[in-house]
Amino acid sequence: MGLLDRFRLDRAAALLIGAGVGQAGADVAIVARSPGPLAAIEADIEAMGRRCVAISMDVTKAPS
Repeated sequence: MGLLDRFRLDRAAALLIGAGVGQAGADVAIVARSPGPLAAIEADIEAMGRRCVAISMDVTKAPS
């Protein structure tokens, strides 16, 4: 068993903050401040057969 096999996320859901890559098989919600890159990452994840919700927000600021 390889190192990455120990951290598989198949059939899991994950929230990725500062979303880039690395969902390891999970359905994900991705969060980042810039909406442009999120759309491309969302499309890449969905192309791999996973579900993805892209949320553009700054998690360091409380909603007003």
